[in-house]
Amino acid sequence: MEPAAAAMQPLVGRRIVVTRPAAQAARLIDQLRAGGARPIACPAIATVEPTSWEPLDAALNALGRYRWVLYTSANAVESVASR
Repeated sequence: MEPAAAAMQPLVGRRIVVTRPAAQAARLIDQLRAGGARPIACPAIATVEPTSWEPLDAALNALGRYRWVLYTSANAVESVASR
């Protein structure tokens, strides 16, 4: 491979496992392919709504008692923002 082509595809020949939920993995997989990688889709989690939103709603109603809120994923942020 030409040096200029290698610079355009820095991931050539690399296999990268993508563990994002299937519905969210397509963009990352496309970007990895554009970089020359051989992505392997292997969803490790699935995001689903809880059977009850009551515990989250109660926590949100009590936000004034907290100094910090820590989110562990973009999916968590989206779930809270939707409430």
